[in-house]
Amino acid sequence: MSRFILIFAIFAITAGCNDCRYYAKEFKKRQFIIIVQKKYIHDYKQTAFEGLDLDGKKALLDEVGFWNLYDMVEVGDTLRKELGTADIKVFRKDTSLVCHWECSSGPVE
Repeated sequence: MSRFILIFAIFAITAGCNDCRYYAKEFKKRQFIIIVQKKYIHDYKQTAFEGLDLDGKKALLDEVGFWNLYDMVEVGDTLRKELGTADIKVFRKDTSLVCHWECSSGPVE
């Protein structure tokens, strides 16, 4: 019985990492610039940022791979995501920060 639990646990951890890395790979295909007007946490753990893009249209960033982004971002900051990377850059008047997509096994390159 304990052998079954160990094998199941290893499978679950591996599958979870693969799912996370798959979503990060898909996220790399996106690009955006959002000026943050509102930030909040929903579903008890998932963060969301609402704002405007450069054309003045409403924009939403609602991703699960950025665990520490919520604490880094303030209303008025600009979030920038470039094609081919899983990083989000945070720009303020006097500071710029980079937040990396995180899976349970660490940052995604």
